[in-house]
Amino acid sequence: MVKRDLDLYCRVAAVDAFINHYFKVSTTVVDEVLEKMEELGHYDPTGERWQWNDAGVFKDMPSSSAKESVFYSPLANICEAIRKAHITKHFDSRWIVSADNPPKSPDQNASLIRPDIVLLLGMESEGAEWEKALKELANDETKLIKVITAWWLKIGAIIEVKRKEDKDQMEHITQLMSYLRQLLREQSDRWFVPGLMFSGNHLAVWVADRSGALGTERSFDIHGHPKLFIQVVLGCSSLEPQQLGYDTTMRLWKSPSEYLPSYTDNINIKINDSAKSAYERKWVIKMSSPADDGKRELFVTIKALSVARAECMEGRATVVWVARKILGSGKFSDEIYVLKQAWRPAEGKHEGEMYPAHQQAKDYYIGRVYSFEDVNVAPGIKVETKNFIRGNLEYREPPAAHELNVNQKRAADNLDDAERKEPLITLISTSDQFVFNFKTDTVIVDRVLARTLLVNSFGWPLHQFYDLRELIRVTLHAAKGQLLFLPGPAAICLDFGVALEYLAYEQRTLQRDISPGNVLIHFPGGTSPTEGCVIDFDSAKMTEEMRPTILRRGGINRQFPDDTLCALARHPDNIDTQVYLRRMTTAPLFPNNKNKVDENVERYTGSIPDFTTRTPKQGARSATLPFASSEVLTSTRIFSTKGERAGHSLVHDLEALFWCLIYICITCDGPGGKRRKELKPDYKVPKDDEELNIALCHINYCLFATNDIQILAHNKSTLFACNDFVEHVIPHFHPYFEPLKSLMTHWWNILHVAHQFPTLFETPHLAIKMELAKTYGELQLFTPSAKDLQKSADVTELRNKQLAEVRAWPSDVQPAISYVDLSPRSRSHPISSTTRPIYKQADPPPSPIPAPNEARASKKARVKADSPANTARRLSQPSTSNMKKNAGGNCEPNLFVQHLV
Repeated sequence: MVKRDLDLYCRVAAVDAFINHYFKVSTTVVDEVLEKMEELGHYDPTGERWQWNDAGVFKDMPSSSAKESVFYSPLANICEAIRKAHITKHFDSRWIVSADNPPKSPDQNASLIRPDIVLLLGMESEGAEWEKALKELANDETKLIKVITAWWLKIGAIIEVKRKEDKDQMEHITQLMSYLRQLLREQSDRWFVPGLMFSGNHLAVWVADRSGALGTERSFDIHGHPKLFIQVVLGCSSLEPQQLGYDTTMRLWKSPSEYLPSYTDNINIKINDSAKSAYERKWVIKMSSPADDGKRELFVTIKALSVARAECMEGRATVVWVARKILGSGKFSDEIYVLKQAWRPAEGKHEGEMYPAHQQAKDYYIGRVYSFEDVNVAPGIKVETKNFIRGNLEYREPPAAHELNVNQKRAADNLDDAERKEPLITLISTSDQFVFNFKTDTVIVDRVLARTLLVNSFGWPLHQFYDLRELIRVTLHAAKGQLLFLPGPAAICLDFGVALEYLAYEQRTLQRDISPGNVLIHFPGGTSPTEGCVIDFDSAKMTEEMRPTILRRGGINRQFPDDTLCALARHPDNIDTQVYLRRMTTAPLFPNNKNKVDENVERYTGSIPDFTTRTPKQGARSATLPFASSEVLTSTRIFSTKGERAGHSLVHDLEALFWCLIYICITCDGPGGKRRKELKPDYKVPKDDEELNIALCHINYCLFATNDIQILAHNKSTLFACNDFVEHVIPHFHPYFEPLKSLMTHWWNILHVAHQFPTLFETPHLAIKMELAKTYGELQLFTPSAKDLQKSADVTELRNKQLAEVRAWPSDVQPAISYVDLSPRSRSHPISSTTRPIYKQADPPPSPIPAPNEARASKKARVKADSPANTARRLSQPSTSNMKKNAGGNCEPNLFVQHLV
């Protein structure tokens, strides 16, 4: 990710303009400090050299031929001397050497990475305490991580040291950026972070924010330009917190009466006050009142629900917390809030504007907005990257050609190697210093810091379901619904609300980022069962455009082409397709009969929202990759021979919901959503099951676990084009999800037709809704096994515990309200009852799915086959060894928000 951000979102600016913007230290102060450095012997104006104090003896800085570690103490010593020459009252700090043996490349365990030199915030005496703690715990990794986590929170700036500039300079900058990225992750109250790249006698200055990386166009000689060096060091050490990227609207929680900024030098703040993970760290944040009366309300975050994206240098950097409102006098609101912080693209609307009104959101199973705002540091001054953070600096254009020296040769002999490794950034050597530049057409996205506060929208991700009925009920709430009566042995009257359907047809809004983490299992309280709750409208789009339906376009006497009726009637077992056709035609389903439209069907004779005219905004991400339709990933229709463009539509949100359920059925082992053992890295595959396990890992990798967008898009489009989903995917469902095979097959058939005829089959949501409701009723006939009952009991216990922790904080008194198992079946059969019937599955409904043994045998044959004819129909796959490794979870993408850790 660091390499990707540098490749695509790295820019440079003129040295003087960059330093004068980020390090606003007056020339008078710089001159005074330089004069003091000369008096103390730290700078020799005659020889134009910096010197460091080694136990009372001043020595020259090491030469570029020295070892890298030799530079640490001299450079930190000089930086400390500069800092002490101009002490300010904003906060205390100290430049210290933080690693005797710095890593050559970023470690997988980012918390244990330690930069070469850091500016550590806090009392000077505390700096020694930190270093002592770090050394004493060097061999105790568990405790060391806790201390280092707090240590990262106290870092103001970083210096990465190399003995000289060379052809690997961009690799060195990548290493520096990995440290800055870690700072952004650990310091939720940071808008940007500065980093200094010291190479021999030269210094380059970089800043990481949420629009990418920005640096000085060239490095400069600290000996020849001592004032620039002083300005940078003093800027890091003495400027106001806001000027160094600290969010002054946030405070660390210490007690009900004490909220302090993370950069405080308050002597009462100790290591243990900061030694908490980003998930456990508590912040106090002010938000606007929903009454829009200008008042501000205080909220304290209890636990972070998601920090997985917080470290990105280009993107939304979303952080989500569960929070309580502070009422004063040590009291807190009973309501549980969800507070979301993200850097939204400046062009688009605020997420809060995309949510429906509070009552409509409640009625239709959508998150309820309490308040939202763009963060302002002063009236009318938003925290955004282009102007507020970057000062609208002019990015330098790349040169037309490489500069040549007097011998008409490349100034650096080995630059061609570096260029092959870094195709989007050029390093041009002029004399003894490097010029950094970029060559990429990627647009830098201006981003605004935004916050959204939801109330009564706290819940668990979809994969952490209690049982199959809850899973389907919540999915139905998320998809769409209306009053339905299903006849037969599972007769049931369902009054389901509308989520995606309501958003699309009433609010003219598409959510566009359906994932298990954005479809919550919400507990409304009291005796009500859990319900669905769709959240996260960061990627949502809204339209004012309308277009006539197919019936309006063709007139009441519209006649349907034979191929359309053939396609819609292709799956006679699919009752939903038949229902759809009966509503649109008056005659029975016969492919060769051109049927006229029923004049009484008014639902389809009006207009519907048209999302095809909308063009994507800069920085707009319109899906979570593993669950995205191939049409969204490629912007191309699956069944188009002319490369017809595919705009995001309701069908794509319904398909994303479909892939969420498929992911759960393939990777989870039942209630609670734990990963099935066959996909764990340490699973020992029985010899007889090796091929079956390879096939399972293959499906998981090709459809979900790979990070390659092209592989995801190719595999999903191939499944639709060949229509062999049943053969490839259904056999790999975990046995617990056997009752859902018929549902997912029908859902697939509906999507298949919708993709074939996107302008004719306009209401696939009605068909999917019928299938979900039918399955929900049929699940009353199934009773889980004793083992699965215990898993459901564990889910209930965990939910009760988590709700109790949130509601009880900060008191030890347990809340009166807690989550209990409130499914209709459980009220008759308490989960602890030993008389509860043991699982004895009824015969599944008729289905075209082959028997499990036949399906697996068919899959075996397909895995073994290697003919050219089969190759075109097979899904893209990695090598067998890599597939085992990847499917084991080592490359598992961050698929959903971990709403409770």
